[in-house]
Amino acid sequence: VIPGVSRVISLPQIKAAVDPQDQWSLERFTELTGPVSIFQRYLFSLDHRVSGITLILDSQPDQETVVRAVQTVLNRLGEEYSSYHIGMPAVSTTLARYAQQDCLHLPIFTVIIIAVLMLILLRSVIEMMLPLLCVAVASIWTLGAMAWCGISLNMLTVVVPVLQIAVGTAYCLYIFFEFKNCAREFKDASTALLNAYSRTTLPTVIAVFTSIAGIGSLMVTPIDAVRQFSLFACLGILTMLVAVLSFFPCLLVLSWPVIRQRASSTTNRWFTPSFVDRLVFFILRRRRIIFI
Repeated sequence: VIPGVSRVISLPQIKAAVDPQDQWSLERFTELTGPVSIFQRYLFSLDHRVSGITLILDSQPDQETVVRAVQTVLNRLGEEYSSYHIGMPAVSTTLARYAQQDCLHLPIFTVIIIAVLMLILLRSVIEMMLPLLCVAVASIWTLGAMAWCGISLNMLTVVVPVLQIAVGTAYCLYIFFEFKNCAREFKDASTALLNAYSRTTLPTVIAVFTSIAGIGSLMVTPIDAVRQFSLFACLGILTMLVAVLSFFPCLLVLSWPVIRQRASSTTNRWFTPSFVDRLVFFILRRRRIIFI
């Protein structure tokens, strides 16, 4: 007996129902049931070499438990029979397992790629860690909110942490480089922080809410998985804004000695004034080519 299964439909049960005295031979039973269209490709194949067993589940079964129990029964058959199980419970359980694996792998791979790129550009481990720490805090808040609301991961919601990492890193870097420029102008951390945020807060807030408006438009879809993704993607971007305005300034102040010492912007080493002048000159002279 498999917990969660209320009824089983199979050829032996059908034969027992129509032939309670067990007087029919297998050939007779095949002759009578073969023309029944509802049985064809449902309980047996057209060549009568494959048979199926249908499990009808309870109203709210534990699908993972049912799938594991069915797989255990199939494993007992060994290699003597070619058997497999299909259906929405099996598909849902497999997708949930893949989503759990992606939740572990995708954010890690994304963080590694972004960390390597920032380390190459910034050439400082401390400066590289600042945006990643802020993004990590916002991602933890979002995943905690999903768990608190009882929303399980699926093939769409697993993308939310990756989206937060990509978008949040851009917000943090925008503020970080402005703060680094202010570090050359001001000798006090609080003054530099105040000036940096006075220049970047409004554009960052506008960028956040335009992103929320775009992703939030998916809420009108009738698909639950898409609506869940839209809801928590918007929540993730909003928590990213909260972290950028509350947690990230603390990180900048704590790392002030390092940033002050490296006040010469790393970006200028890659994009020197002469390079920028040549780039602007090329754009002005070759507008038609660039447009095409």
